[in-house]
Order: sequence, then C-alpha cells, then structure tokens
Amino acid sequence: MRMERHKDKINSLKTSIGNYENKKDLLEKERQAKIDTKALEEFVQQTMFHLKYSSTHVISCGLGVALGGGCELLLHSSFIIGNQELNAGLVELGVGLIPRWVGVTEIFARTRGDKTKLIKNIRNII
Repeated sequence: MRMERHKDKINSLKTSIGNYENKKDLLEKERQAKIDTKALEEFVQQTMFHLKYSSTHVISCGLGVALGGGCELLLHSSFIIGNQELNAGLVELGVGLIPRWVGVTEIFARTRGDKTKLIKNIRNII
C-alpha cells in the first residue's frame, strides 16, 4: 500500500506535532532564524492569487498528502488531477487556527452564501 512508502514522513510529522512548543518559543525560533514571516506570507498570498486569476489554466496533480499550503494550492488551481488515495485538507482548522494563505476565503467563495454548503465544505476538509 502507498501509505507504507510514506511511513517515515508520517512518523516525522507525528514527532513534529508531538514536539509542538508554546507560541513564545516558536516566535523566539523565528527571530533567531531571521525569517521575515510577513514578507513570506505576502509572497505566498500573491502567488496563490496569481494561480487563481491566471489567464492560462493551472493544472495541479495531487498524490499522497496535500496539507495546509498544498491543499490551498489545489484549491486555487483551474483543474485538479487527484489520485484516489489523495488526502488533502486544511489541518490548521483542526487545531483551531485559521489558514492564512487564502484557503478559507476560497471555501467561502465556493459556497456563495449557502450556510449548509459552507458547513459541509469545512467538515470535508477538517
């Protein structure tokens, strides 16, 4: 089965989640790494908007796992070719965070004000 090939990646992800530290520690690590998260966030948001509003079609192929930003990239593509074993979702919602790379706005836009569709879509990706 395909999941066996990804066992090391899954275990690494579980370890990372298990080692999750408090926000203060994460902010300190960010400062030490000298990462400009605001610039990175703006860059990724602009990239996603360019994908969504591109004059040419953007085709994304999903295989395995597409979480967070990978799922948002799929949401902004014109066409998605997904393997039947593709697992995609905005995991941020599952832990009480709001995705910042425009994934949530795409979900809201696709429901067009229909509350039941919105709830269904959010449940599908959590």
